[in-house]
Amino acid sequence: IQTGFEPAIALTKRFYVIGLAGFENWRSDKAYMADSTGAAYKAPIDFRDYALGLGFDWEMLDRVGLHVRGKWMKHDDIEFSANNWQTPMLSAEVKMWF
Repeated sequence: IQTGFEPAIALTKRFYVIGLAGFENWRSDKAYMADSTGAAYKAPIDFRDYALGLGFDWEMLDRVGLHVRGKWMKHDDIEFSANNWQTPMLSAEVKMWF
């Protein structure tokens, strides 16, 4: 299951503010893990991932844009809580279209 929501608001013809919200759920009954001795045992997967953030797209020149995103991400492993984590993330990229 995957859902996402990314509203965009144009402040000018070349600058957009972007909102980010998302959820994913990965499930399987056909997964295995190893115990401390290396022996495999059946371990169902039930991952739940969440993301919230803000960003902007700036078309600096025709066909050249700067895309910046800041978001908070969280991963919950319902079956094995040692795999749980959360982190902020910042990304920036320059895109050129030919």
